[in-house]
Amino acid sequence: MNVFIAMPYYNREQFIPLIKHNINKQSYSKNLMTLIMDDDTDIKLSVDSIQNLKDSISPCKLIYLSSQRKTIGKKRNDICKYIFKNYGKHAIVVNMDTDDLYNKDYIKYGVELITNNKYNLIGASDMLFTFPKHDYSMSYMRTGDKLCIHEASMIYTIKLWKHSNKYNEDLNGEGKQLIQGIPNSFIYDCPIQKCLVCIAHENNTINKDIFYNDNLKIGFKMDNYDREIISKCI
Repeated sequence: MNVFIAMPYYNREQFIPLIKHNINKQSYSKNLMTLIMDDDTDIKLSVDSIQNLKDSISPCKLIYLSSQRKTIGKKRNDICKYIFKNYGKHAIVVNMDTDDLYNKDYIKYGVELITNNKYNLIGASDMLFTFPKHDYSMSYMRTGDKLCIHEASMIYTIKLWKHSNKYNEDLNGEGKQLIQGIPNSFIYDCPIQKCLVCIAHENNTINKDIFYNDNLKIGFKMDNYDREIISKCI
């Protein structure tokens, strides 16, 4: 089944190595993947940078959309509009943000849950953080509330988006509006380890250091190659 990776992009050229890594490591067939980037940076990626990214993730396809400055919720909605218009009502959308580290089975796991269990959206309400400046120590935060499913961990049917309240275009935490009104039986709150690790760095939209002293920890070993890629970006 074809999947469309929805990636809002703003001033993240330093994270291009991580974007390539997250896509190339996926166990899902690259032939069935299309990356759609919505870039509202003032200084856009160069033609050479776009071509390099396209070549580096092939056979995953790349669609690069250049746009004016807008909120992340607006970008997510615009990407979904593009997918619905061009690929129809049966598409599956995979959210992937530029500065998170994704599990290699993230796409495969989510697509299987949607196609085999009739869920319309999967994602994690828990969060897992890594702190490179503290030797990649980990911190874990549990919420257990489906309304708090992290936008960057969402995989869903475009049909769900079309019939939902859409992403909030005014504020951060834009995914809560999307989920409100969707029956709980359509949503699967999965373990965060199946999705991603949030990287704490100095350019985070929200300062992640506030989670560093979180008392709730879990055992999670960061792969050395993952560390190398992250180190190149920060």
